[in-house]
Amino acid sequence: MALVAQDPARLEEETEALYKWRREETPFNQPCCGSVFKNPVHATAPAEGSPRTSGQFIEATGLKGLRVGGIEVSAMHANYFVNVGGGTAADVVRLMAAVRDRVQERWGVRLEPEVKLIQRDGTIA
Repeated sequence: MALVAQDPARLEEETEALYKWRREETPFNQPCCGSVFKNPVHATAPAEGSPRTSGQFIEATGLKGLRVGGIEVSAMHANYFVNVGGGTAADVVRLMAAVRDRVQERWGVRLEPEVKLIQRDGTIA
């Protein structure tokens, strides 16, 4: 894929629209981890009105606000985990497992991490 010159004004407009979305739809102004899970790949088109993205699956499972230690599923965007005070990496890992298990139990969809988990020895989990 080659880069193609674009109108600078249009690029600025697109950039501002993306930044506006981030400001209004994600908890980017809080200490957070997100997007936590990759969006699932669907073998067939999901039924009309059913969840499609990881955030939608998490929200439809009723997990916004679920908390482990100091880490909570964001009330603003369910595929973001926010540190509400004193949260640790271990809290993030435990919350990821709880969310993944409950979504799989409810929908049969196994969410895969998008974030990289780095072990103490530097390897990626």
